[in-house]
Amino acid sequence: MGDCEETELIRDSVVFVHLISAMVLFGLPLAFGRFLGVTMRLGDRDAAATAGTLRILTHRYLYLSWAANLLTGLYLLSLVASSYGAMWRHGIVTASFLVGINIYFGLERGLSKTGPVHSFESLRKRIVVFSIIHHSLITALTAVMVFRNWLR
Repeated sequence: MGDCEETELIRDSVVFVHLISAMVLFGLPLAFGRFLGVTMRLGDRDAAATAGTLRILTHRYLYLSWAANLLTGLYLLSLVASSYGAMWRHGIVTASFLVGINIYFGLERGLSKTGPVHSFESLRKRIVVFSIIHHSLITALTAVMVFRNWLR
């Protein structure tokens, strides 16, 4: 295996991890809403316990997928950085950090405020607002990456 093949294998592996982490980053918050809906239909009215489960999922999977996506994205960006303008590069990195900030402030802090006095309705509203911001940012990031050649 030559240097070129090894470099290509590393790049392809990084792209694979980047795409898988992006799928988790996009799909898991959709599952949160579904999980909350099923929990409500089954009659489990303990909002604090449900928030605790969502917090565990956030810590184990959402933060990990965000970190993996950010790190692999920065590596991939370093490979093509000279091909694109500073505004495009800085925009990508800023939007990526905004996703992380939204996870922390929009979801993590919202879930930690759920106690016995808070209802499922307030938890649902927090998840809806988080999801709208989260999916809008990720969709915009994806569009910028897919159509990057048009944005030079």
